[in-house]
Amino acid sequence: MNLKPNVLIFSVYQKSDSTQKNIITHCGVFQELKRRGLPVVELSGRYAGDYEYSILIQGFENRAMVERMCQEFNQECYLESHNDRASFLVFPDGTRKSIGTLKAVSKEEAEASDSYSYNPTIDQHFMAK
Repeated sequence: MNLKPNVLIFSVYQKSDSTQKNIITHCGVFQELKRRGLPVVELSGRYAGDYEYSILIQGFENRAMVERMCQEFNQECYLESHNDRASFLVFPDGTRKSIGTLKAVSKEEAEASDSYSYNPTIDQHFMAK
């Protein structure tokens, strides 16, 4: 079995804000997390049909911080992916919804779906299947 680090993925995008404001907010949050020395990776992609940047944090030890950020930015949920890539959406009330397994996919397959992430560091698209 090919185990990878546990990861949490979240966004700070607000549908009611302009693209420019969302990018500025995202960049500020991402830079602050990097400044704190957290193991973060910037992702781009789409969630429920909307293009957005998101933040991947390795390890579950930063879950409380991710939950605070999601609450502060009124997020519907965040993604929790275990080291075997079993993945769940985690909602503010603590409920979890299984969404399958995160899998590497082609750019074409990713862009044909309404939710995917792209990690430019490793030039890889991925989505839950």
